[in-house]
Amino acid sequence: MIERDSAVIGNPILRRVTVTSNRSPGIEEQMTTWHRMLAAAIAAGMTAAPHPVGAQRGGAPSAPTGVWEPVSYGEDVALNSVYFVTPDEGWVAGGGAGGHGIILHTTDAGQHWDVALGDPAGTQPAFTDLRFIDRRTGFAVQATHAGDYSLLRTTDGAHWEVSGTVPQHQLDYYFVSPTVGVASIHNEIRRTTDAGRTWSKVFDCALKVSINGLARTVRCEAAAFAFPTATLGYALGNSYDARGMYLMKTEDGGATWTAWLAVPDVDGREGHLFFNDERTGYICTADGRLYGTTDGAQTWNGLAGAQCEVKAAVRFADHDVGWTLRYHKLTWTADGGQRWASRDVAFPAPVAAFSLPRRDLAYAVGDHGMIFRYRVVIAGAPLAAGALPAPAMPPIPATLTGDISQLQTQVAAVDSAVSAAPSSAAPGMNPPAATGGGFAQDAVSPFVTNCCARRMSTIQTVFNAITAVVPDFTSRYRNLNLLTQGLRTAAQLPDAATSIRAALQTFRASGDRNAALAALSQLKSLLATLRAAGDTAVQQPTFVQNAP
Repeated sequence: MIERDSAVIGNPILRRVTVTSNRSPGIEEQMTTWHRMLAAAIAAGMTAAPHPVGAQRGGAPSAPTGVWEPVSYGEDVALNSVYFVTPDEGWVAGGGAGGHGIILHTTDAGQHWDVALGDPAGTQPAFTDLRFIDRRTGFAVQATHAGDYSLLRTTDGAHWEVSGTVPQHQLDYYFVSPTVGVASIHNEIRRTTDAGRTWSKVFDCALKVSINGLARTVRCEAAAFAFPTATLGYALGNSYDARGMYLMKTEDGGATWTAWLAVPDVDGREGHLFFNDERTGYICTADGRLYGTTDGAQTWNGLAGAQCEVKAAVRFADHDVGWTLRYHKLTWTADGGQRWASRDVAFPAPVAAFSLPRRDLAYAVGDHGMIFRYRVVIAGAPLAAGALPAPAMPPIPATLTGDISQLQTQVAAVDSAVSAAPSSAAPGMNPPAATGGGFAQDAVSPFVTNCCARRMSTIQTVFNAITAVVPDFTSRYRNLNLLTQGLRTAAQLPDAATSIRAALQTFRASGDRNAALAALSQLKSLLATLRAAGDTAVQQPTFVQNAP
């Protein structure tokens, strides 16, 4: 029997649906081989251009290609929203006019689906508009028969409760923390600081614009929000008084806003936007045109090469790889928006929503319980029944995590050498030596010189490589799927590198075995933190994907 707290309206694992799998004994060994093949194909020359990849070239290993595989839910329910917080864990919401409201949850990339809330045969209203700010904190909307809609929140990734409301006719809503969010309704932007219990109007969009040389005061409304940081946000809107693409901006987490007409004669109604940093953003308009900005929304340029499906959402997994996907059209970039391409995908039902947690893993949902998972495979490999071809997204370079692993290996070897060394330096041993490179001429103690001089040179070289990679890695591969987590990781990486530098200096100055072992213990802990931050930044998979 499942006990229910009166404040909690959902409990995990009310029903489980299993997707038929071809998994077999030894899958981990198979996948290790698959990853080696993929790495070889990548090394053979896979490009980052947004064009189909998969042909074999001049005897080189088969190149990677993309594939959509069905991992659908086994009930006839309309699915309208999806959000994966990692490549493996995600939620899907749905329901229709006849009820059947449901929220599904998976922790194994869609191999199994648990009913987290609702009933696929029930009469409860649909759940929509999933939003997550980190792995455990998310929101959803449920329609009501009258008045404002219910706003649901989870803070543990398992249970859902009603935390407040959102305006019934809201065009979009967005949370920048577990309690602070904004919502748009008509020409107003409203803000909450208590997870939707109360909302206050913070902006009434009315501004003076020049139309055909004449000044006009127009009203506008926000159709979609995007926040590249917790304080800096943008909204895309339109006006029924004067046609155009209107932009709004906040620099204090939505407390105050300014607005301007960004592009005349382009309809911003029902469009979508996404910012992958403070200045770089993209828009898919209601008529299917793509626009981009590199100056913080001040100027927008039409993007050549492809069109997005009308009213399609824009999502970026990281700075380089972004998608729009709706109905049957996938439009993507693999080089930070410089080039775009489109492809029709023969999904068995039109795509209503998609999630892009990592550049090489995505999920799309639609009617009749349709859920498809995108991943990258070796061209020519056997695929699951119902799989659909797709372009391959480029891999994330493993430079940072590879260097961290090498540094961890070297530090472990030094730890063994220190443990086996005499407790202190012998009399007459070489005096401290000044060394250059990345440690600012800091001295090496006689103890460290005697036990570990050779490995310290290698450690210094690898550490210098890490510090050179971190700034670019932080800007290009910050997780854009989860705002809070991505910002936290972006701060952790450089801070962890600075702490490791200090720990290395402490070790180099250690005068005896106990001091050296203590410094190495701290160093190993810091390296583990750096490795975890690097893995988090690239959404390192935790689930071994099903292979035919």
